[in-house]
Amino acid sequence: MNSMGGRKVKVPDHWTLLVYDTSKQQWMHYNSLTKPKKKKDPYLTDASIVKEYVEEQMRKLAFTKPPSFELVSTPKPTLFPTNTLSAPISSIDDAPQQQPGSVDCGIIVCYIIKQLAKQKPVPTYLTVENLKKFRAELIHIFLNDKPRTWSTEEWKSNQLMRGMAI
Repeated sequence: MNSMGGRKVKVPDHWTLLVYDTSKQQWMHYNSLTKPKKKKDPYLTDASIVKEYVEEQMRKLAFTKPPSFELVSTPKPTLFPTNTLSAPISSIDDAPQQQPGSVDCGIIVCYIIKQLAKQKPVPTYLTVENLKKFRAELIHIFLNDKPRTWSTEEWKSNQLMRGMAI
């Protein structure tokens, strides 16, 4: 999520990650900025707002869906610990931190997503070199995933078909 951290700015400028962990039945918030000493993390406050919104939408869906009838009873995984469709949120204190003055928050969020998707542990520390390599890996994927990547010629052709000047 792109967040303002409680600041009065026109455009959010810090990426954090909010994940619902079905095995732990809790929300996990990853923030790569060092948390303020003895103060509540303002980005966690923003994440809590998103969490509440998602849970509210889940409640609406859960209570407005028509009942389903099944011939065979199969156990279904429980998303939330209770039928209230609500779960606690935890700030991941040992999430990888960006260097002071860097703008690596988006890269770190992508790295954490990759680790979670592969069901691998999220490291507590990423070096500048780790981040450079991962950034290069992302660029390589974007440029070389042929089924999903346009060539310059395809881009120009699409622009011309839309009647746009190149």
